Amino acid sequence: MYRVDQVYFHLPPKVDTTFFRPNGAWSLVDTATLYRVEHDYATARFLIYIARKPHYFFYTLILPCILLSLLVLLAFLLPPESGEKVSLQITLLLSFSIFQVVLTSNMPPTSDYVPLVGK
Repeated sequence: MYRVDQVYFHLPPKVDTTFFRPNGAWSLVDTATLYRVEHDYATARFLIYIARKPHYFFYTLILPCILLSLLVLLAFLLPPESGEKVSLQITLLLSFSIFQVVLTSNMPPTSDYVPLVGK
């Protein structure tokens, strides 16, 4: 059995990314390698820094929800005498329901997190 002072791992400063395939949801920001000796143990750490690309979630989840909420608020500005106020509110309620159906069909099935609209 070898001691720590007898074995040394030569690690490059960065992780090799030749086989890295770009992803649509994540981007590779940086990589690093660390080699450290503490007491009788040597540790090699490979650090991979990634960042989420928020465009998909913003355009498919957040923006439609904000627009539907603004339409609900603007519907209160319609005068009650117009017959379109009730039909607009019902249409917006159905839009929220369809939005929730589409949202749950795109999300992985789990019971850990339930949308607040569905509670």
